[in-house]
Amino acid sequence: MQKPVIFLAFANDKVDYARYLRNLPIELDGIRKSLQDAQQAGLCEVIERANATIEQMLDIFQQYRDRVAVFHYGGHADGYQLLLEQLDGSHAVAKGEGLVSFLARQKGLKLIFFNGCSTQQQSLELLEAGLPAVVGTSNSINDEVATALAVRFYKGIGSGATLERAWNEAVDQLKISFGSDQMKKLYRLKKEETVPDQFPWNLLIKDGAEGVKEWNLPDAVNNPLYGLPPIPPTHQLPESPFLFLKRYERQHAEVFFGRSYYIRDLYNKITDVKTPPVVLFYGQSGTGKSSLFDAGLNPRLEGSHVVLYMRREQEKGLLATLEQGLTKLLEESTKQYTQVATAEKKAENGISEEDFLAKRKALVEELTRQIQTLAEAEKIDLRNTIYSLEKEVLQKPTSIPLGTSEFVRIHDLDFKTQFGENNPHFKVWRMWHDIELLHNKPLVVTMDQVEEVFTRPNQVLSNELGVFMQSLQVLFTVLALAPHGTLILGYRKEYHAEIEERFKEYAIPRSRQFFEVLSRKEIVDIFEGLSKTPVLQKRYNLSVDANLPVIIADDLLEDKESPVAPVLQILLTKMWDKVRNDAQPHFSVELYQNLKREGFLLDDFFYQQMEKFRQWNADIEKSGLPLDILFFHTTELRTATGHHIGKIRERYAHIPELAQEVVNKLRELYLLIDSGENVTNLTHDTLAPLVRHEFRGSERAGQRAARLLDSQMDA
Repeated sequence: MQKPVIFLAFANDKVDYARYLRNLPIELDGIRKSLQDAQQAGLCEVIERANATIEQMLDIFQQYRDRVAVFHYGGHADGYQLLLEQLDGSHAVAKGEGLVSFLARQKGLKLIFFNGCSTQQQSLELLEAGLPAVVGTSNSINDEVATALAVRFYKGIGSGATLERAWNEAVDQLKISFGSDQMKKLYRLKKEETVPDQFPWNLLIKDGAEGVKEWNLPDAVNNPLYGLPPIPPTHQLPESPFLFLKRYERQHAEVFFGRSYYIRDLYNKITDVKTPPVVLFYGQSGTGKSSLFDAGLNPRLEGSHVVLYMRREQEKGLLATLEQGLTKLLEESTKQYTQVATAEKKAENGISEEDFLAKRKALVEELTRQIQTLAEAEKIDLRNTIYSLEKEVLQKPTSIPLGTSEFVRIHDLDFKTQFGENNPHFKVWRMWHDIELLHNKPLVVTMDQVEEVFTRPNQVLSNELGVFMQSLQVLFTVLALAPHGTLILGYRKEYHAEIEERFKEYAIPRSRQFFEVLSRKEIVDIFEGLSKTPVLQKRYNLSVDANLPVIIADDLLEDKESPVAPVLQILLTKMWDKVRNDAQPHFSVELYQNLKREGFLLDDFFYQQMEKFRQWNADIEKSGLPLDILFFHTTELRTATGHHIGKIRERYAHIPELAQEVVNKLRELYLLIDSGENVTNLTHDTLAPLVRHEFRGSERAGQRAARLLDSQMDA
């Protein structure tokens, strides 16, 4: 794939000294440096013309035909024309009519950035001619400010940000620096001119081309993970890079490939302060949502965020599952933080931990008494002082154990004023804030398998989803009280309409991301990641026939409704088992074709594993017990479910030891997995329809008896 070209054209006025723009060389140098890392990483090619002529501009577009993605012009402009240069330094005017016509024919252009005075008219003409995005100016602009805006924008582009995010960050910098009361400094005005009441630069997007807002360099060259934090290396890679139907977890992060675009998109949503605090992430069963969260996204957030991944627990429901996860994380964080802080204080002051805690408690009590005796205005002043102290403490996160400190409780007054003295959702709000204060990092919580509120409802909680929404409303709808982190909800696409409707009802801000089945390119990426990543190549020594990934991808994608991800994992695991003991493991087309003849699709896998069970113990298999146990791990909605070992023993109280033995064998065959302490789950949702179909049609003794019992109960 050819790299996109960023064309930087600058032209100055060397005739009229009063109009000479001294900052143009600084702007060029700043943009060059901003894009340097991206250029070295192969994300783009930067072409510069410091004294651009009309001929040079046309030559560049023709030389790099349809590859110029961004055209940046810095210099003088006047309404409907650009001021370029001649070879002798004199003026050369590029007329708007011809310029618009020429630029409109450049198919690769995503953005034109006119960093000159009064280019609004040209910008509008370019949009009408079909250009997707143009930056123009409504008035004469300050040279120095124009430089700062451009450099910050290209720093964002060079770091991998989307066009819209890079622009917003550049605008924010100017607003932070100047504020609304310093608007005059943004312009280059004559004495008699009044300061316009608007920001002089505008990013204009053509109607119907809103997708250009998400354009970025990493995506343009199929390198979506560029600029994202790397996965912290582990001391021990997994024994096998393939897991049958088991989901990828944190310890498998270094061997998880194929979902880079979604990782980047989620990462951008989480780290962009302008995006909503809740992300609705939904897709077809079997697409690998859980693996994406736990192995793809969270490891890249560990350095900058606190991450918490959890799955809804049926007996608790959504809100109690969230509360339990936050409680455990807060306890661990407070314990770790307090140990560090008290050790530092002890070393610093030469006092025991008990004395230090006693002094801190006394200080808090004294402060509380003082607050109660103050007038209301004085209370406000003291609260502001405490806010300032908290801010300073956050710069030195080990100086005081904030999570156990009453200093942070001053925020409780604001909460209770907003939501009521006895609001039942105060606990979640408080814990989330305390965790962020303890770590001085935003908290990212991923709640997975939210659809189970429908597929595995808690019969005791009649309004489980509604109560959960009430808590989210408290957490995120009042900006001044909201935490800094993000909540991601993962669920199956069939339930998106119901969940989205609840978010509308409670007016909770959110963004959405539909998670599609593996694409052809993503399947190829999985093979390349495992065979070409140096550390993995050294560990597994795997090589792959050049045309094999494409052949497999085309075969798997032939059936649009098939669960591609789990079937691919079954295939890869089987291929690996065939070659793992070879001196030089190799995935060949011949090996794939042999397995294809044997059968590796999901139903093939299920029946093959059940045959292995029969070979292990034909009598138990014939009894129908293993199929009955698998059926017990499904729901009426044909989804997987889990059960505590106590429930299994209760169901098979007449044969508890045999039932345990069968459960262990089904685990060994990858038909059941451990999904919690003493909890087993059907390995994958996509197995549930197969299990239920086989159960209904089985002539084994156990299933015949079950059907007979059902018919008698119906009668």
